[in-house]
Amino acid sequence: QMWKGEDMAKRNEASVLKFSKEQIVASKKYSPYKDFFNGNLKTGHMYSEAELNALITKNFKKGTGE
Repeated sequence: QMWKGEDMAKRNEASVLKFSKEQIVASKKYSPYKDFFNGNLKTGHMYSEAELNALITKNFKKGTGE
């Protein structure tokens, strides 16, 4: 029965949602950055929300709070 627990741990690691460029560009959440993502994301590559948020922070929020 141990293997079931290991299987669940692996499944949890893989459960980070990733989205295609097309899904991201079409999403309401990222609509303010649609043109940026359309020009900067690779077709056929999958991106997590953490990756997208890091790109937004790096490119749009420079110098805030300094």
